[in-house]
Amino acid sequence: MKNFLDQNNIVTKITIALLVPRGTGASVHNNRKTHGIAISVDGEKDYIFSDGSVYTVKKNTVIYLPKGSNYRVKTKTAGAVYCINFDCLGDDSFSPFVIQPLNAEETLKIFQSAERSWNREISERDYSVLSKLYEILYCLKKQKALPYLPKTKKDIIKPAVDYIHKNYAKELINVKDLSVACGISYDYLRKLFEQRFGVSPIKYINALKINRAKELLSSGLYSVSEVAFSSGFSDLSHFSRFFKANVGVLPSEYY
Repeated sequence: MKNFLDQNNIVTKITIALLVPRGTGASVHNNRKTHGIAISVDGEKDYIFSDGSVYTVKKNTVIYLPKGSNYRVKTKTAGAVYCINFDCLGDDSFSPFVIQPLNAEETLKIFQSAERSWNREISERDYSVLSKLYEILYCLKKQKALPYLPKTKKDIIKPAVDYIHKNYAKELINVKDLSVACGISYDYLRKLFEQRFGVSPIKYINALKINRAKELLSSGLYSVSEVAFSSGFSDLSHFSRFFKANVGVLPSEYY
């Protein structure tokens, strides 16, 4: 069967966007009425389809559930799930799939935003949720298009990735120092990063900083200056300009 992300599917209707709290939801699904895409907030579940295939979903894993499919859900550890159900033009059959988004926190936020939009007035919600669904599908489709990177090459840049995640909010990271830590040239480090993540090391670091800033701003617990310094920016005005260039609004306008 076809992979849903390989097709240019036209979504004709959003049927619901919701949060399925832990401990709820049907365990058996026969002849699923719509397409569905969901992200696990926590817990672990096996989706067991009628052909015997099993798809394991853990925290921050996205699963696509085809229209017309038959499956049962075996809960290993209870967890909540955000889901968007929808219809598409045509009657093509697709295979289920699971994928770990490269930017799982941001993907989860889009699902959460879709759920909030669904609870608005009917006249306001449909296009809003539709735009968020297309955003999710676009990100997953772009990620799927990245070339396969063998584990041996992932291991080469692992010291750099680990260092970035540990220190991006604390210091100005020198990418050339990362290449030295990995024992490779800067050009090769950049090449492996682009193969693995679709962006250069610098853009990868900046994305982490921006996502961290968005999380802190969304919490409502910190001032803009506190957010800037906690996200790895040493200059408030630079942070404001950089945030607006990447997000579209000033930090003080983000919520």
